[in-house]
Formats: sequence, C-alpha cells, structure tokens
Amino acid sequence: MTSTRNIATLSLLFFAVALFTACEPRDLVLFRQGCDYHDGNGVSVDKTKAYNCWKESAEMGYAPAQYHLGECYAFGEGVEKDAEEAVKWYTKAAQQRDDKAQFRLAVCYYNGEGVGKDLKEAVKWYREAAQLGNEDAINALKELNVN
Repeated sequence: MTSTRNIATLSLLFFAVALFTACEPRDLVLFRQGCDYHDGNGVSVDKTKAYNCWKESAEMGYAPAQYHLGECYAFGEGVEKDAEEAVKWYTKAAQQRDDKAQFRLAVCYYNGEGVGKDLKEAVKWYREAAQLGNEDAINALKELNVN
C-alpha cells in the first residue's frame, strides 16, 4: 500500500513539473536558455547562441533579457560592440524597473557611452536603481555626493 502511494505521489510530482515547465512563458524559457549558453550550464559556452536567445526574449519585452542584450552590445559578447544599441536595450529594461539596467544606463550617461554625456540623466538613473536597492548605484551616488 505504501509503495503504491509513493508511486502515485511521484507520478503526480512528475506530472506537475512537466505541466509547470510546459506552461512557462516563451520569453522566460529563451532567457534561461541564453543564460545556460552564456554560463555553460549543461551546454558548451556559446556567446552567439546566448545573444540569439536573449535577443528573441528581449524583443518579446522581457526586461532581464533586455538588460543582458544590452550587456552583449556593450561588451561585444556574441555580437559586435555597439554602445548605442546597448543604451537602447538598457533603456527598455530600465523603464521596466530593472535595477541593473538602470545602473548601466546611468554609467552610459555618466561616461557618454552610446549617448551624450549627461550628468543630470546619470543621477536620475542612479537614483532609480538605488531606490530598488542596487548597491552599485548607492555607492555611485555617494561618490558623486548627491542624494
């Protein structure tokens, strides 16, 4: 009797996991695949495949993928470096309250990378990220001596 219950419980558990996996939104699945290719989680590291997965997910509006796509363009991972394109994707993610994208966008404005140098806009994005608890942004604001 106990083994029958265990088998039934395991069967139900496997069904639930399969159902949950099948119901994950495509943007999230693509994002995770991009992370796997980027980091070599169960697959060979392939920055181009990571870029392609993140691009498709980002185009669906998924903010973490937009941030990672910005990183690809900023650092030339899986695609040619393009600071303006990096700013475009950081902006999309930042507008959705992604604190890492807000911080990177602030850095772009501060340094004039892919966008005109603009201290006021940099501080705005540092503040947005800091309000979400981003430690790098909090430290940047301290260094700039602004609240």
